[in-house]
Amino acid sequence: MVVPMYHSHFIKSGYTFECYVDVTIDNIAEPFLNVFGSFEDYLRSFNFEFIIVCCDNGNINVFDIALTVNPFKTTSIGVGWNNFCVKGEFVAGDFLCFKFTMC
Repeated sequence: MVVPMYHSHFIKSGYTFECYVDVTIDNIAEPFLNVFGSFEDYLRSFNFEFIIVCCDNGNINVFDIALTVNPFKTTSIGVGWNNFCVKGEFVAGDFLCFKFTMC
């Protein structure tokens, strides 16, 4: 398998920002993933419209990023999250690493 340049195993010099998400029984079944803390701040600071995610098994998905302010601030990686978890064979208790390489 050729590892795409946006995969976390791709090595490229530059600054890398990493965020970890705990897979839970609650969030694995949701159609979207709400993110918080530094992950949320990062996605908002660059105003991402979408992200491309790649699993070790080669599963690749493009997720839209939903940002809301009213009635309260939320940041979500959206629709299809639960299908991504099934295809990636994730289970509650897994930790997922999202890496962003800044050049």
